[in-house]
Amino acid sequence: MKTRLLYLENPLLIESVCIVAAVAAREGQVGVVLDKSPFYPKGGGQPCDVGWLSGSDGRMHVQSVTYAPDRSVVHWGQMDNGAFNVGDILTATIDGSFRARSSRVHSAGEVICAGVFELGKRWKVTAASHAPGQSRVAFACDLRDDEAQDFVRRLEQQVSEIVDRNDVVETFLDVPEERVKELCPLESIAHVPEGEGIRLVSPAPGFFRPCMGAHVSRTGDVGRVLFTKARVKKGELSVTYDVA
Repeated sequence: MKTRLLYLENPLLIESVCIVAAVAAREGQVGVVLDKSPFYPKGGGQPCDVGWLSGSDGRMHVQSVTYAPDRSVVHWGQMDNGAFNVGDILTATIDGSFRARSSRVHSAGEVICAGVFELGKRWKVTAASHAPGQSRVAFACDLRDDEAQDFVRRLEQQVSEIVDRNDVVETFLDVPEERVKELCPLESIAHVPEGEGIRLVSPAPGFFRPCMGAHVSRTGDVGRVLFTKARVKKGELSVTYDVA
């Protein structure tokens, strides 16, 4: 059963009433599959949401959220009390402060990509991680060593400008693959299951990236983006970053 991911429809939603579709157990943890969920599952370089599931017969601290092979989403954690059964109606609540931090970090990575685009580069993204404390975006670039320092300085300025513009961060669901190829200059498109479209995020006007992550509503919500390390090596520009 494919879980309906509510964050795709409303990124500001942090709580929802859901129905238990399955219950499992592993290594002392309980796994709960819901018909729908506001939780973001681990993937795409962003850490999963954490939070709580609560109902009339129990409460669980959700410590990790993962995909199952059938694309259902499993909420793993420890029961604070009671137990859950198939058919139970639960309130799923994510930790809002954790989601806010994760969304800012992930969106900052996309803003860096938008900054590269707005500086006239169409470099492919070769690596991306948006976990707080180890966030990085890398590009296959054509910079010479003597150009790198100046480009990084201009990129930092461009990222600050995008944040200051407070652009709306838009998302588009079920975009056909051919259309994605037309809109996304920085990214090669991975295989898409037959019959499914791709979700695009647009953190700046005219710029699009395929992404399933959770994002802020406007670029101003990202706050100050800090470049902690940047280097060019073997044709790759790597930018390690954080948010203030």
